[in-house]
This record gives sequence, C-alpha cells and structure tokens, in this order.
Amino acid sequence: MQAAIEEHRLLKLPELAAKDTSLAVKVANQIEDPFLRILAFTTIIPNLRGIDESQAKSRMAEAHSALDAERSSLRKLRLLVPVVAAEVALGDEGKAAEHIIDALDASEKLVRDDLFANPFKASYMAYGYDEGLELAQIAGERCVAAGSALARIREVEVAPFRSHLLAFYVRGLNQHEENCVESR
Repeated sequence: MQAAIEEHRLLKLPELAAKDTSLAVKVANQIEDPFLRILAFTTIIPNLRGIDESQAKSRMAEAHSALDAERSSLRKLRLLVPVVAAEVALGDEGKAAEHIIDALDASEKLVRDDLFANPFKASYMAYGYDEGLELAQIAGERCVAAGSALARIREVEVAPFRSHLLAFYVRGLNQHEENCVESR
C-alpha cells in the first residue's frame, strides 16, 4: 500500500513542482523508498534551477550515483528520463545527449526482450516503451542530440515502437517551435 502511495506522489510531483517547488520538495522528502526519493528529486531539479542551485547540483550528483549503482535495466531507464531533463535544465547538454542515446538503446532492448518473451503482448505495453517515448519527445523538444537521436530512432527494429518514437520526437519538435514563437 505504501509503495502505491509513493508512486502516486511521484506521478503528481511534476505538476506540483511547476506550481509550488517548496511544497514539491516537502512531498519528495516524504517518500521513504530510496530509489523513488531520488527519482522524485531528480524530477523536480529543473524547477530548483533558479531557486536553489546548490540543492539542484547536489540532487543531480545523487542521481548520477544512483544511475551508476542501479542494476535493474528498467529502474535505470526510469531514472534516465528525469536525469536527461534535469541535465538539459542545468545546461549540461553534452551529458544529456549521451544519456539520451544510452536510454534509447536500453529502451529498445527492454521492449524487444519483453515482446520476445511475451509474443502476444501489445507492443505499447512492453517494459521500457513509455520511457522511450518520453525521451524521444525530450530530444525533439529540447533539441538535444537531435541528429543522433533521430538516427538512433530510425534504427529501432520493432516497427510499432519506432513509429511511435518518431511521432513523439516530432511532437517534441512542434512543442519546441511553439515555445520559440511564444518567446519572440
């Protein structure tokens, strides 16, 4: 039951962080599971950027340590999504570009392996599918590793997954374009 509550808190955290960063920090501190707490703080790093730079950098270092220590491919991929977003927000686009390619590789492997093990499973239900889509959108929206991310997406062997990755990449590009027009 506690795990479900913490997952729900984690799900609502990005929306909360956009409205009230200090409350989001308090909610993240209430999460007891160490991995989920790191995931929560990594999710709100982009919102901490202008408020508490030292905490943002400290939480980023914690997330990188957790990435290095994590053995589960799915949990590592799940952490890579907010890590990439946080790296972009903190201006470390080189590291973000590297992580996007690594994450797309991991996502494809998880999807392919899951579908091989469960041939009647719908591809969109495969492990790693949602994380891959979110990363593709981040790559398009933030123009991080744009050429290499697109090239990597085109290499994905699972056709439905590849087409969804491309769609989310384009969705990100459209969002990027809208943001550029709004800022003019």
